[in-house]
Amino acid sequence: KKRVAAGAALLDREMPGWPNIVSCSTLDIENFDTCILGQLYGNYVRGCSQLNLEIVESRAEHGFTFDQQRAYNRTTDSEQIQALGAEWKRIIEARRVA
Repeated sequence: KKRVAAGAALLDREMPGWPNIVSCSTLDIENFDTCILGQLYGNYVRGCSQLNLEIVESRAEHGFTFDQQRAYNRTTDSEQIQALGAEWKRIIEARRVA
């Protein structure tokens, strides 16, 4: 939750109104075109570049990808990806209501 909150705060600064652009129905954290950054910047790699998230660890710290070290130690990649997607959707929906 903290990682997605950090990513949402970054997007709030860099692209106000972003929750209204992202489609929760097509959101797929594993897809470079339909993940959060893909939907906002055209693709995941371009989004990382625009947000100065060139280091993979910083992408994970902002919830844009899963934490591979954490996955290795505690959860499967699939579990982390599902949790990230669910948390992004929760935050998007909450911000749309607010």
